[in-house]
Amino acid sequence: MGWFFETGQNIAWAIAQSDRLCIPVKLDLMEKIAAKGVNLRQRNKWGKTLLHVIDEPQLLEYLIKQIPELINAQDQNGNTPLHLAAASGNTAAFNLLIQNGANTTITNNNNQT
Repeated sequence: MGWFFETGQNIAWAIAQSDRLCIPVKLDLMEKIAAKGVNLRQRNKWGKTLLHVIDEPQLLEYLIKQIPELINAQDQNGNTPLHLAAASGNTAAFNLLIQNGANTTITNNNNQT
């Protein structure tokens, strides 16, 4: 599994498989992926970014620093990472997103903030 991520070749495949990242990624592994120049701004087939699918606080905080312009990115349903953190009840991710400037007024396709 280490080679899979260390090569950085298949990060798009990993995030495209599910609404949530189903393969555990540790911070040191993500740092290695980023160091290899892999595009962390990729979206999956639902328009989700890494900020949408990763909810582990330490890793999420790292990604917010690496790709801050995506903190309010909307997927095909209009959901931002904040919408998904709220819907899943992940208070740690929710608070981290708020602390880093997530917009609380963006509405999704269901007119929810």
